[in-house]
Amino acid sequence: MVMQLASYRYFGRAVATYESTHTRRFRHGRTETIRSVTGPSREFCRQFNCLATDYCLASANWQPPVGNHTGGPSAGTVARLLQPS
Repeated sequence: MVMQLASYRYFGRAVATYESTHTRRFRHGRTETIRSVTGPSREFCRQFNCLATDYCLASANWQPPVGNHTGGPSAGTVARLLQPS
């Protein structure tokens, strides 16, 4: 989330953020690339960066995107890797 917020402040919009995830559950674990920008994370960055938004309100809204971020990529990666080719 910190990288997404920094990118949002630098570019003025949400941009693709590279992030790696490990697939250690598999015999020859490797690193997969995920794109972690979601609607909730983009909205969090927009609110946090808005001068009219109260800092306390914006910082309280970090939980939905972080929960989505920690649960989504891992589950999606495992599901994709388990699909037959």
